[in-house]
Amino acid sequence: MKIIGAVGLILFGGAVFLLQQGESGFDFFEYLVSGHYELSAAQQFVLFELRLPPVVAGVFAGLAFGLAGAIFQNQFRNPLASPDVLGVTSGASAAVLAASVFNLAIPVQVAAILGAIVIAVLVFLLGWGRGQELTKVVVTGLALGYLATGVTSYLLTRSDSHEVAASFAWLVGSTRMATTPGNLALVAVVGLASIFVGIAHRPTKAFELGQAKAETLGFTINRWTLSLLSVAVVLAAFATAAVGPISFVALLAGPIAVKLGAGRSNQFVLAALVGACLIVFSDLVLALLFKGQHLPTGLVTGLLGAVFLVTLIFRKQGRTSV
Repeated sequence: MKIIGAVGLILFGGAVFLLQQGESGFDFFEYLVSGHYELSAAQQFVLFELRLPPVVAGVFAGLAFGLAGAIFQNQFRNPLASPDVLGVTSGASAAVLAASVFNLAIPVQVAAILGAIVIAVLVFLLGWGRGQELTKVVVTGLALGYLATGVTSYLLTRSDSHEVAASFAWLVGSTRMATTPGNLALVAVVGLASIFVGIAHRPTKAFELGQAKAETLGFTINRWTLSLLSVAVVLAAFATAAVGPISFVALLAGPIAVKLGAGRSNQFVLAALVGACLIVFSDLVLALLFKGQHLPTGLVTGLLGAVFLVTLIFRKQGRTSV
């Protein structure tokens, strides 16, 4: 629990420091320590309309991506199994962009869920054979992810010229695209998913002992696996709808949590917090290095993910499994 508290404190500090960043002249630190909490109309606009929504989106999207990735990796027993690698977030992105391009009267969250579910179902139908080979699942997910990316590229050609730049920023993943309704929906989904994952913690620990032991304790693996993966798909879809498909957060959070916790902490909780830290501190790096430019969050997480994948490939060199 100590490491969870420490990571939570780091996340809180990063979020507060991120609220300080901006060119409006509003000093958030001074506001906190002054004891005078009355804000002018201009200051309220800066805090609640400009600075707070991206920070809230970053924290809760990170929680969602981190938890979704940890669930996928836990159920598949492989660090490569995450919603972004298996094409789930690509499917959500393609569906959201399609709804926008064709002016469909569908809420962005619904479109993201539909796209994510379609990819997830196809991955399990095409890749989950009788032998339950993980390599086949991962390759199928990668192929479907590239297919969804191709659809996204085609949809971009159908977009109006003034929408293309915004679409590219969203597809890289940016907390600056967040809206208050999207944040509220994301907060609600993360809260409900956390409750379910808390309930599922005991059977999840039983699965780690093996299928026979888990069934002896009264837990049916297929039922719990389907439920947990469904929750992970919904989490990834809502996070993508809120901030775009920020790459590699879901992939990185779980392995980092495993290293930090070393089996002594709840890995789902820790992975969620690590995911939030990855997004918040990526935004903080961009804010400090490129003041006023509002670059997409995915630029930093993509770099981190590339380093992780190269490291993983070298570690697995000579092995036959993914």
